[in-house]
Amino acid sequence: MNVFNLVRKALYSVPEIKWGVSDYENSFLVLKWGENQYQPSRKLLTSISKSLSTINKYPTLQSTLKVKIANYAQVDQSECLLSGADRAFRIISETFIEKDDEIIIFEPTFPIFEKCVLIMSGKVRKIPLDKSFKIPSVTKISRSITKRTKIICLCNPNNPTGNFIATTAQIENLLKLDLIIVVDEVYFEFSNQTCLRLLKKYSNLIIIRSFSKTFGLAGLRVGYILSSREIISYLSRVELSIAPFDIPTPSLAGAIAALDNIEITKQNIKQINRAKVNLTSKLKKMGLKVYTSATSFLLISTRSFGIKSKEFIQLMENSKIILKDVSIYSGLSEYESYMAIPNKNDIPRLVNAIKKIISTKTKPLH
Repeated sequence: MNVFNLVRKALYSVPEIKWGVSDYENSFLVLKWGENQYQPSRKLLTSISKSLSTINKYPTLQSTLKVKIANYAQVDQSECLLSGADRAFRIISETFIEKDDEIIIFEPTFPIFEKCVLIMSGKVRKIPLDKSFKIPSVTKISRSITKRTKIICLCNPNNPTGNFIATTAQIENLLKLDLIIVVDEVYFEFSNQTCLRLLKKYSNLIIIRSFSKTFGLAGLRVGYILSSREIISYLSRVELSIAPFDIPTPSLAGAIAALDNIEITKQNIKQINRAKVNLTSKLKKMGLKVYTSATSFLLISTRSFGIKSKEFIQLMENSKIILKDVSIYSGLSEYESYMAIPNKNDIPRLVNAIKKIISTKTKPLH
């Protein structure tokens, strides 16, 4: 039997993303995912542990979490939908994209939404960010809009560059184009900058947030979507009709506990941001280019030493430190590498490993 002939034709043109190995021994320092490197609090772990006694039943904490998210984000419950952040891209695509519909994304950026659209037989128009990793003018963006364009998607702060690629004013001008504007804000708490205020004025805005990075719950896969009541109602038809219990009980319990103990998260954010400033300073003193980041990770360039990222990442792995190969992102050079901000106690280990690599290479080029 030839299964190939039965597969949806749209999948033929969807290249597989090779994220690489995801499991390492405890002796490795894994910095490839931008995870919060601080372990969850005892209170949070206790809440998750208690929830395990009810896993023989379907989850019942959805409403409780939704109320807490609505209060946290200061929106109405009808403007919120529970969903993992990656899953959110899929829900949006399944809701809005039909064959040959188009979306606009800015590159380099997180590749998941592009793949979700291609799977739905949609088309993707890519607009390069400028040299500072910023979006072009709305006038220039509008030239890429066709009759089939439905969505403009941007990550703010952006993954993998780490910076804000658009101001709130620019996002508002995009909303005036009468398209769906999707803004990925999964790193929002690290900078406290958000376009959420625009939700009261524009019904075509969708904001995606997550508990993975800021709250340190990457292993629980829980997040949420904020939008107008009308859009949430349509997204809910897709999500809740097929997967009414998509978020497991331990994940719901963990997210609830995280919001109930928000001060612990705020302290972690302060530690991460302080460590980021410290690490950035040390890397720059070594002669590395470090891009501005409003996230829990840094994008660096080893071009000044003539070390390509694939070689650099392999040399770091030899020291049992795992960075991300950003070759999966279009729009970056062969010298960029991605690293999460490590626990402050692991910064010396990271810095020493990089110094060792640099010392074996030629002096920085001027």
